[in-house]
Formats: sequence, C-alpha cells, structure tokens
Amino acid sequence: MDELRIAVVGVGRMGLTHAENLAHRVRGSRLIAVTTSNAERAAEARRRCGAVSVYGDLDQLLAAEDLDAIIISSSTSAHVDNVLSCAAAGLHIMCEKPMTFNLDEAKELRQLVHESGIVFGLLHNYTGYPMVKLARDMVRNGDLGQIRKIVVQYPQGWLSRPMMRGSTRTM
Repeated sequence: MDELRIAVVGVGRMGLTHAENLAHRVRGSRLIAVTTSNAERAAEARRRCGAVSVYGDLDQLLAAEDLDAIIISSSTSAHVDNVLSCAAAGLHIMCEKPMTFNLDEAKELRQLVHESGIVFGLLHNYTGYPMVKLARDMVRNGDLGQIRKIVVQYPQGWLSRPMMRGSTRTM
C-alpha cells in the first residue's frame, strides 16, 4: 500500500484541521472525502483541502468510497454510532475525544475493536501543543520542583448541557 486512503467525518473546527493536515502535510496518506451536512463547511473544506469529495452523511460516504481509515470528528453524541459503522466496514479509526459518554459504551467499543482486529486510536490533540510539551518537559526536568497539585480548567459550554447518544444537536 503506497498511501492510506482516509476520510474525515465532520468538518467542524477539529475535523477541518485534520482534513487540512491530511490533504497537505501527512506523508503516506491521501484525504479522499469528508462529511458534512453544512454547505458552508463543505465549501470551506474544498477551499482548504482541494479536490475532496463531500458527502452529507457517513452512510453515503461508506457506500461510495474505498477507504483504509477514517477520522471521526463528528458531534460527540454521534461518536459511538459512527465508530460502530466504520468498524463494521473494516476501517481503521481515529476518534476525537470523548469517545463515549459512559463506561458501558466504552466497553462496547473495546470489545468491538478487539474482535474486529482494526486499529483504533483516541485523539488527544492538545498533547502536541508546544505549551503542553514545554510543561511536560519542565516537570520531567524538575524545573518546577516537586509537583504537589495540578489544577486544570477546560471550560466548554457544550459540556454544561446534557447530550445523549444519537442526538443530532451540534455544538
């Protein structure tokens, strides 16, 4: 295999970033398609990624394209169902966090991945940020002394509203 044929499900902020990286910066891969039901996001994906196919939903994408792998950056509420569909299609999967809403769903996905033999990864995009790498190195090097407590805030408005698996509410 000369290159991985990859699609991105959902081209909101992170999905579009993944798509653009695949289109222009990741050697050994080729961005084949993205999904979005939003015409403006479809146009932006084409503008930033070049000649990429755009599908209205995951089912259309899976029916039309021959893929090796997929990045799931859809609404969090759709992650589990999207992983299930992609795994059934035999695709290797990278999924944005959070993977699931609860432990039972996580166990369901773990079992599916184990049985199917696909490669599954959970994306933690902040681990690549320069400030996060610097902080990690400072702790490793002892530059901060003995760490006694770490307090982190990650405020996101969508976390304050209940969401359910399969919900179509977007962020």
